[in-house]
Amino acid sequence: MWSLKSWSNITPDHPAFDEMMINIFCGLGGYLLAIIACSTNSYRIGFALPLLLGNIDALLLVFIAPLCETFLPNAACQIDEISYYLAIRAAICIYIANSIAVWSLVAQSPTGILENRSQIFLLPGYNSMFLEQWLVLSRRTKFNSRKQFLWRTKNLRNACVYVCSTMYHESEEEMEQLLLSLRGIANDLQDEGQRHFESHIFFDGGCNNVQPTAWAQQLITLIEKTVCSVGDDAALGSRWDTPYGLQFSWTIGLKKMPLIVHLKDKSKVRSGKRWSQVMYMSYILNFSANYSPLGMSSGAILNDEITASSPKKGMLNFDRNGPHRARLNGLTCWKPDESDSKPYIMLDFGEPMSVTGLLVQMEPSVHVSRFQLRYVDSSDGLKRRDTLRLREDEWTRYRDTSDGPVKNFTVSQVRNQKTVTVLLKQPIKTRFLRIYPTKCHGMRFEVLGHSLSNRLANTYILMTDGDVKFKSEAARSLLDITAHDPAVGAVCARTHPIGSGPVAWYQIFDYAIAHWLGKTANNMMGTVLCCPGCFSVFRANAVRDGLPEYSSHVKGANDFLVKDMGEDRWLCTLLVKNGWALEYSAMTEDSTYCPETFEELFKQRRRWLLSGLVNPVLIIQIWKTIVQNNPNFSRLFLLYQILLLFSFIVTPGTCLILVAGGLEFAFGMNLEISMVVLSLVAVSYGVACLYTPRDLQIRVAKILAAVFCVVMFAVALGSAIAVFQHLHLQLTDGTGTPSVDILIIFSFVGIYIVTAMFHPSEFSCLFYGVLYLLCLPTTCVLLPIYSICNLNDRSWGTRETTNTDKGESDADGLSIDADTRIRVSCQDHGEEQTDNTINDPDTPTEGQENNGQKISEADLNNQSNGLAKLKYKDNAGEIDSRHLEHSFWERLVEETLRPNDESDEQINTQDLKEKLSQLRNFWVVALSVANAMWLVLILVLKSYTTMEVLMMDPLTLTYLLVFGVVICAQFMSMVVHRGWTLAHMLARIPNPWEPSGPDVTPTSLLKPPPVTRNLDTVEEEFDEEQGQSNEGYEDHPDDSERFEAI
Repeated sequence: MWSLKSWSNITPDHPAFDEMMINIFCGLGGYLLAIIACSTNSYRIGFALPLLLGNIDALLLVFIAPLCETFLPNAACQIDEISYYLAIRAAICIYIANSIAVWSLVAQSPTGILENRSQIFLLPGYNSMFLEQWLVLSRRTKFNSRKQFLWRTKNLRNACVYVCSTMYHESEEEMEQLLLSLRGIANDLQDEGQRHFESHIFFDGGCNNVQPTAWAQQLITLIEKTVCSVGDDAALGSRWDTPYGLQFSWTIGLKKMPLIVHLKDKSKVRSGKRWSQVMYMSYILNFSANYSPLGMSSGAILNDEITASSPKKGMLNFDRNGPHRARLNGLTCWKPDESDSKPYIMLDFGEPMSVTGLLVQMEPSVHVSRFQLRYVDSSDGLKRRDTLRLREDEWTRYRDTSDGPVKNFTVSQVRNQKTVTVLLKQPIKTRFLRIYPTKCHGMRFEVLGHSLSNRLANTYILMTDGDVKFKSEAARSLLDITAHDPAVGAVCARTHPIGSGPVAWYQIFDYAIAHWLGKTANNMMGTVLCCPGCFSVFRANAVRDGLPEYSSHVKGANDFLVKDMGEDRWLCTLLVKNGWALEYSAMTEDSTYCPETFEELFKQRRRWLLSGLVNPVLIIQIWKTIVQNNPNFSRLFLLYQILLLFSFIVTPGTCLILVAGGLEFAFGMNLEISMVVLSLVAVSYGVACLYTPRDLQIRVAKILAAVFCVVMFAVALGSAIAVFQHLHLQLTDGTGTPSVDILIIFSFVGIYIVTAMFHPSEFSCLFYGVLYLLCLPTTCVLLPIYSICNLNDRSWGTRETTNTDKGESDADGLSIDADTRIRVSCQDHGEEQTDNTINDPDTPTEGQENNGQKISEADLNNQSNGLAKLKYKDNAGEIDSRHLEHSFWERLVEETLRPNDESDEQINTQDLKEKLSQLRNFWVVALSVANAMWLVLILVLKSYTTMEVLMMDPLTLTYLLVFGVVICAQFMSMVVHRGWTLAHMLARIPNPWEPSGPDVTPTSLLKPPPVTRNLDTVEEEFDEEQGQSNEGYEDHPDDSERFEAI
């Protein structure tokens, strides 16, 4: 019977104690290092190779007598000569067998980036006595966990990422920064998953009366200059009238990524960033996701899952024209043998799919291609081998209607092997799909559709602002986290501010501290509560759960603050409420322009501050629901959020007492008098904010900010001198160790220094902390007062122009090169292109100066001709993506986006103003009382200087309990998060010794052919027995499809 008594005999004096401890720690270390090697994508050099070398070390230890006698008892090393040579032969055989097992099973089964322990090993725990054998036998491989490896491959390669950006009045430099980032994604051939990317830009106020505004023309001009190659047909764009305004589309980059610009007309749809987000969320979830590529181009559909009637494996022409050559953009294509009377190609999706369309590329010598679709119903539950026994008549032939004729798809040849889109009236639910070409000498294709089990399983939205700068590697690293953990609903990155001047320098340190400590603490203790829309990846399934409430209309004052003043934070609150985890990736970086003037900073931070106040209050109100739904949101994390909210509310009072205390400590000024003076200044500014115009409030804030900077400089300098004087006296006169107050000061400063050292590439941000310290009263006292007193201000605050400036400043802000023309395809069914005069108030008129360059009437006419619209032909009998998309937007505008009538808008605006004023009065009183009580508490505790608790006076203890706990929790979370970030960085470093998986990137992508936007798509029905085709469809060469560049 096993008993604990035997363990009592193991003491440090036991002969085997040292060996036991070595085995315990070496076993634990080896197990942890094995997990790290696999999760950082170093499974060959860091996992398989040590397993091979470890056995060699063991053999040398056993068979070399000096080594054996050094580490083992002499009796264990004694062996006769015959047994010695037999043991050597046996050891060699065992090592060869082990090497074969390690190389064939383990080394050939790659791991994914950031995989956790349960995804790497079959069993929990480990065996330290036989660690190598346990690691080999317990490791998940593509042989013992085939479904997991196939799922991971398909999940990675079937991912569809929609880069969605919102714009309003960005400058030319800001727009160009975003476009260059999009160009990097479009030219990124290093994506191991070959993910499908598609970019959408939603432009608020981008058109007026079916004409682009000056800001929109600036963007369109930059698109041609920045992302479209000169002389490349890909620069040809298309323009379409839509229910919300206008839409322009291009195909860019080596990956032929679609770039679509949506220009919103405020008279047709609701304006504002939140409604732009609602537009692209609804568009992706309810339309685009139905037509996602299913994996022919990306390689999610493996070569073994593509079969054909001919040619078969082993034939001479199989390598060149086999079924695996049916992928898009290849140099060759699938060609059935001429002797094949009924050629077909069959796809096995691996699971039931809903097939909604195809992208087809024909062999250049073919002018017309005709084919049929046949399938096996998904409810049959057949496996691939079962399809071999099915007769031809047991395959269901596709029909538009259940009682209609068999559908025959006819596609006309287009230039440069351009893809042609074929969409189905009725989706096909099947696992096995066959394409029967009846008139074709070769084809390539992609299948469109979605999974039946989870339509949005591999769909992601990369949200960006209109001025953000990022690299394609940053997008891929964010997608790593969402791919390895299906419970993650969103991931945000480390954002760096771009700008110059003192205001921008202040924000450099502010952004750094918010990410170094704030984001990491939320991520490690529970979940991130805000993934900003400037650069974050959201899982489509998570967005779907929150979209119904996110798209609701404002019904009250608190609703307005939550929904329209901090839309990004509210969206994240909805995701957390629905059980999703939000994470922060410190190794992923992006940059965005920040305010460079005092006015812009105050207006921007007013929105941020109000959003940071109402959302935590909302979370605390519904904490029971969140704790029940979200396993990452614990009661301990709730307590941490309550402490943060409390410290946020009493920030003005805390800052005032710190300044007053610093004056007393440095210069011996009376604390009570200093507090009275500072409080009167704060109250006076609050009164000014309540009863004076906002321009005057900003001017007063500037003056007070300058005064506070001088005061803080004197306080910081005097306090530093006083601290070192006290420290010198205490250390030289033998009175003992430094006081607790001085130790606390050095601890707080040391935490920030050590935190910066953990971020060596960003260590320079620490130097801007001096300016941050000088601005502390401005941002902790004046800014909260300004924000709360202007709570009823409904303006966005930044990028706004007045009515008087709209026709002047907007035009003056443009820089349109008169020699650059926006090119769009304008073959409107053979009709002659018409001239449309651009008379929008945002458009520069004749004689206006544009950055020193006069735009003449001829230039305007040329630009107008370049933007001549393409007429949309609504043909009810034609099923194409343009018609379906137009219908979708009509429904969405009618149900959600329709703006209110002017009379109703005036009534709602007046009612909202009154409610906001009442809410402002409530928060002004509440925060004033809270800070007054906090100041009284501090002053009372200050009077009890003789009372000590844990060697501290009550005031010091109170500060430590409130602020010390928060900063220590943030620091420890940062340290742990840095380890996780290091693992992610190691996983992202290219390893030449680690294979990246099979490359299915078409060779043609390395030098893509020129692309034209002119498509000839014909869909015809025919009677199979008579072989006659219907003539009810026309060619529409201008109706180019959005999915042609997949």
